[in-house]
Amino acid sequence: MVEKMNRIVVIGAICMLLISIPIGNNAIDPVMEGKGVVDHGKTLYVGGDGPNNYTSIQSAINDAKDGEDTVFVYDDSSPYYENIVIDKSINLIGENKDATVIEGKNDNVVHIKANNANITGFTIQSNRSPYAVIYLDHSDNTNLHSLIIQLAKKGIHLLHSNNVTLSNNIIYKCSYGIYNLFSNSTIIRENILKDNDHGVEISHSKYIQIENNNISKNNYAIFLDNSLNTSIKRNLIKSNNVHAIYLFSSKHSIITGNCIDGNKWGIIIDNALDLEGYALIQHNNISNNLVCGIEIDWSFGTKIVENNI
Repeated sequence: MVEKMNRIVVIGAICMLLISIPIGNNAIDPVMEGKGVVDHGKTLYVGGDGPNNYTSIQSAINDAKDGEDTVFVYDDSSPYYENIVIDKSINLIGENKDATVIEGKNDNVVHIKANNANITGFTIQSNRSPYAVIYLDHSDNTNLHSLIIQLAKKGIHLLHSNNVTLSNNIIYKCSYGIYNLFSNSTIIRENILKDNDHGVEISHSKYIQIENNNISKNNYAIFLDNSLNTSIKRNLIKSNNVHAIYLFSSKHSIITGNCIDGNKWGIIIDNALDLEGYALIQHNNISNNLVCGIEIDWSFGTKIVENNI
């Protein structure tokens, strides 16, 4: 049974004030502080005109010391046509995310197989290959920050990778912007996802945070499948062709403080049959959605509190 409490209370904020998403500038962003950061060792340079600089990113990665070194990539020699494997804990930093381009083909462009890797400051694309732009494979405590990711089957694909942070990225023109499978404690924060088929898909995962993102003009914005303890907070989810948020067989989800505007469906809760596994939908602005604002199908215990619908 659905508990409905004051469904049409105006919460006093419009979408543009409700959501504040920093977009960043063209200058290089520092590698994020905190978990997984490599903060000692030497810097290996790729491109540019230094006498000992590397000509390929992979060759610099191969020579970097695990857990110590940083690979810095100049934009002078961009684009870099290569597929990269990161199998050690390093920082990989591009000079300028708009001008430092990595383009791969016939495989994942960047395959991360190590823990504690940090990547920032690149445009990475695959010319519409059936693979991922960035594939995290059993990679824990990794940070992907300030990247432009485009033109692939999957923008960022996480598999059995935990405690990963995805922040301040722009992901577009992919079949799946972010695909999170069997990966826990992912933070998806302050990203722009647009013009994808699926914006964010979370499957068989738990403790996911999706916060302060702009997810617009996709077919499907956010889809949760058999996932647990997910929070979806303060996102702008606008003008998606099908649904904004779809939860299927997922438990203990919190959906709060979002602006959900101009989609076909707003929020769908489906097949949540566990009375103890409620979803909380609270303090959202839900407007101008074609079919409905909130739809509950074959589900129990959903709490709908103080939304502006």
